[in-house]
Amino acid sequence: MTVFMELVRGLADWRRWAWLGWNDVRLANRRSMLGMWWPTMSIGIFVFGVGLLFASVMERDLYDFLPHIALGWTAWSLISNGVVQGTLCFIMAKHVLLEAVLPINAVPLRALVKLAMNYVLSLSVIVAVFAFVQRPVGLEALLIVPGLLINILTLHGAMLFLGILATRLRDLQMLVEAGMRLAFFMTPIIWMPMVGNEGGRGALIDFNPFFYMMEIMRSPVLGEIPSLSHYGVAIGLMLGSNLMALLVFKIFKSRLVYWL
Repeated sequence: MTVFMELVRGLADWRRWAWLGWNDVRLANRRSMLGMWWPTMSIGIFVFGVGLLFASVMERDLYDFLPHIALGWTAWSLISNGVVQGTLCFIMAKHVLLEAVLPINAVPLRALVKLAMNYVLSLSVIVAVFAFVQRPVGLEALLIVPGLLINILTLHGAMLFLGILATRLRDLQMLVEAGMRLAFFMTPIIWMPMVGNEGGRGALIDFNPFFYMMEIMRSPVLGEIPSLSHYGVAIGLMLGSNLMALLVFKIFKSRLVYWL
């Protein structure tokens, strides 16, 4: 079986990894009062707490600033959790892989289902924010769907790539976590994009891949259609991450189980 066909076999087994992902969400905070809504509550506390604080400190208008933070933080939670969990997905699924219960590709797909469902639940925070600032939402917001799909596919490649490498290089997890913490401050989440172009700081945006991944989900809800260049970079990241994952998978798939 070729590497490509093996990945396709994992995708075709969607009923199994989709159900396992949904079950992970359901059991994540089992027997707690809010259950699977706890991650959403955490996002809401951050958005309103940090948003109101920074709007006051930076003298920003809540009408623009709070939706900016809400959309940015929800998108960042999806992206950063996907990248970080990618380094752990195969290690945490050791018993599944050793028993050959699932195709290898189904492991990151299972994790992506959980991430996507948590993101969908977090949209309730965005609804609350827009209601709070009394800001209407136009039909452009529907473009969040293709943006989400592009990012999910990008994360699929990133998780498969990082997951295989991190199984062999266990220090990679700590390096990725540290890098994502730094990337958070370099990405316009708690600061507005136009601020980054002041004082020669435009490189924080122009050469930041996370900015393009976030903008194709944030701009539509703010009433702006993302430019073709934003979609071009985002699609390029999607293709690049999956091609790199395919290459690493082809080279190291036979050793993955032994590294566990």
